[in-house]
Amino acid sequence: IHNNNNNNNRNLLNSSEIIELPLKWRNGNIYTVNVSVGTPKQNLQLLLSSENSYYFTLATTLMNASICNMYYPINYLTCYSATKSTTYKSVKNVLIPNNYCRTVGLDHFQFENQTYFSTNFTFCVSLYFGPPLTELTNELFSGVLSLAYPYRSALSSIVSLIPPQFKKIVSLDLNDRYESSYLYLGGISNNIPINSNGKIFEYQWSESQPTINISDHRFTMFNPNLCGRNISKFTSQGGSFWVASISLQNTYIKLAYSIAQQFIKIFNGSCTITNYHTICQFSNSCSLLKFPNFYFTLSQTSQPVYFNLETIVIKKTSKNSVCEVEFAIVSSTLTNTDTDILLGTLVLKQLHISFDYSLYKVGFAPKNIITNEKNYSLIENRDYSTICKYIPVCIGQQKFNTTLQTCSDPNCGLFFELNDKSKVCEMSLGFEISLCFTVFLIVLWETIFLIKYY
Repeated sequence: IHNNNNNNNRNLLNSSEIIELPLKWRNGNIYTVNVSVGTPKQNLQLLLSSENSYYFTLATTLMNASICNMYYPINYLTCYSATKSTTYKSVKNVLIPNNYCRTVGLDHFQFENQTYFSTNFTFCVSLYFGPPLTELTNELFSGVLSLAYPYRSALSSIVSLIPPQFKKIVSLDLNDRYESSYLYLGGISNNIPINSNGKIFEYQWSESQPTINISDHRFTMFNPNLCGRNISKFTSQGGSFWVASISLQNTYIKLAYSIAQQFIKIFNGSCTITNYHTICQFSNSCSLLKFPNFYFTLSQTSQPVYFNLETIVIKKTSKNSVCEVEFAIVSSTLTNTDTDILLGTLVLKQLHISFDYSLYKVGFAPKNIITNEKNYSLIENRDYSTICKYIPVCIGQQKFNTTLQTCSDPNCGLFFELNDKSKVCEMSLGFEISLCFTVFLIVLWETIFLIKYY
């Protein structure tokens, strides 16, 4: 348990004490946590996941002894063996939550080196090795610990590991390989930066999600903005928001198909987006490129949450005064999805993230305040960029076309014509003459009628 009473730069939302658990960075920007299960203790390394189908899944030796013996000694890992634990109990008459389960079990659980808190935990004993027990890096794990909301599952969830005296809040401070990463139980991350006024930056919390049919950390992303454009109108809803979700097993930003096709039109270059990556070519030296901030709000009135697009650049290559940039932005292969955007770990490393399991909310806070010109601030709204298309200023009755990224002239019809300078529909000269002549004839007819009959 970490106590922060003597550190003025630390900030906790709910308690002076939280449980601080170290995470291990793994190849591919995913993270694991060390635990022990059973009696005597079996030390396991679990993949941290947000997948809603997996709450607590252990790879077992029951069906895969040869695989365990072949791979796990190399990685200094072991498979879980129920037969070696004197405290293991099989849980009967429960719905098997997924195809990876051989059975559901109950055993003693605690985090590595955290002897002050332990509990009995209900988990899935895996039938075979498959996603997410194997991972794109070809590394094997002892199992999966999910941060998903506990929805309609016989398995224990991360909430079961939070002591009852603490709030039901789980936080993440994810970093690169050579920096420490942490999982916090019972409060928010404790090293939020201080702003220029000497105050700790406040967490921005999403709106509460409905408790029906919810397990993943979904939230409403209002006013998503890139290159000075509010790009929420790319969604099928056509409103001011996207439906977003957190993904710990996904490195990239994943966009819904319809949004992905429009997203790259904002860039001032030739771009191709696929379900693997996004490649863009810019007519500039790579050293001169400046990348914009992507920012959004979690309500119509909250403060923006920022991250810079350079944080999701995989590599840059200069070729004949052209810079080819590979972004960690991918497109869903499905044309219809219930989520507009998934935020992967490359983005999550730039922010403090918290999950409120009582109110079904997601919270964000800035991690770094960078003020020099070269590494411009992730906090400051800085839309200037050399990779963004010029934003035309629409005048008069012009409207901005989000698909073409241009100003569209109004349709003036038959009797009006467009003023090229003011871009306003004005009455055409021919129609004006015809109208005046028509009025003249009406007045003349009325005059003759009055003379003749009165």
